[in-house]
Amino acid sequence: AAAAACVVREVTDVQAARRRLEGLQELTAQLAGAATQAEVIDLILTAGRDLVDAAAVAAALVSPDGRELVTLGMVGFSEEIMDDWRRFPMDPPTPMSDTVRSGAAVFLETREDRVALYPHLAHETVFTIGAVPIRGHGRVIGSIAFRFSDDRRLDLSLCRARPPVGDV
Repeated sequence: AAAAACVVREVTDVQAARRRLEGLQELTAQLAGAATQAEVIDLILTAGRDLVDAAAVAAALVSPDGRELVTLGMVGFSEEIMDDWRRFPMDPPTPMSDTVRSGAAVFLETREDRVALYPHLAHETVFTIGAVPIRGHGRVIGSIAFRFSDDRRLDLSLCRARPPVGDV
């Protein structure tokens, strides 16, 4: 019985990986056909959210002076959160600002992770958060953050791969 359970789990994992890969391919094709920045942002927010099964997603770019992140769009957040986070400073640190500074993804899988790294955000959410950099013109120009509706282990293999569309 244990061996059968392992086989079922492995088949399920392979099927999930295949669905993610097909979703990435579809998103790449849609992005290639996008004519405007608004279309690109909409695709990233909606299709990206669906692809990783996130409850909410936000995309932001660094302001021209480098002091703030300016939100391009948010999906799945309350109006209050969207109002509060339209523009926000690079300091104090947030998962998105740390991603911009380091160029590396930030993953907070539990509330304890958030409290340890971002005590000033401990009250914000009890969800898992993943933030990844947006690259353009040879540097990090922003971040995309995903919020999940539960504490979960994030599949880090998805984040080691280069984005299929390359630099913006």
